[in-house]
Order: sequence, then structure tokens, then C-alpha cells
Amino acid sequence: DMSAACPAGAVRWEEEAWDGLMRWRLEGGSLLRVSHAQLGAFPAERLVRHPPSWGYLFTSPWAVYASFPLSRAVDDASLTDRALGRSVEPWQWAEAARYNEAAAGESSSDDEDAP
Repeated sequence: DMSAACPAGAVRWEEEAWDGLMRWRLEGGSLLRVSHAQLGAFPAERLVRHPPSWGYLFTSPWAVYASFPLSRAVDDASLTDRALGRSVEPWQWAEAARYNEAAAGESSSDDEDAP
């Protein structure tokens, strides 16, 4: 069973992929958290509704995933970088900054270990 009860009646769904290297879970019905055994936890993606299509978007500082075919931003103002940037929460930007800082620290130590 991939779901389990969480506090406040929320549902958590978890799954593994790529021979157990990746794990993801849906928290509270609106946050997707993905982690990788070697790369760590990625910033959370927030699930939002796209009113014109009534589809869903997962938004993060790095990517947008849609449950519907994406039209060009010039044809749908809600899909411009500026509009999508407003749907990313400040805490998501903070998670991305922490991930980038950790990754930069790891690559610096890898460079020091190189012959």
C-alpha cells in the first residue's frame, strides 16, 4: 500500500523508482516531494489548478509539469514565466537555494579530490 495516514487527516502517497534510487511522496494533496539516494531531496513542487484548461500544474523554481498539453505562453498569459513565477512560493525558492548551495559544496569537494 503506497498511502498512509498523516497528521490532520492528510494522505501521503509514496513510490520508488529507478531501482529504489528515487522516492516521491504527495503531501497534503498539494505538494510533491522527490528525493534521490545520491542527489538528495529536491525542492518541493506545488500542485496548482490551471483555470483555462481545468488541468493541473506542478510548479517549482526549476520546472513546470502539466496534466494537459501546454500552449505557447504568447497564447495563454497564465503560462508566461512571470505568471508561473508568481505561483512559486517563497519557501520553494529557499528550498532551491539550499539545494543549490549543497550541490555547489559537493562539487567543490569533488574538484579537490580530482587528481
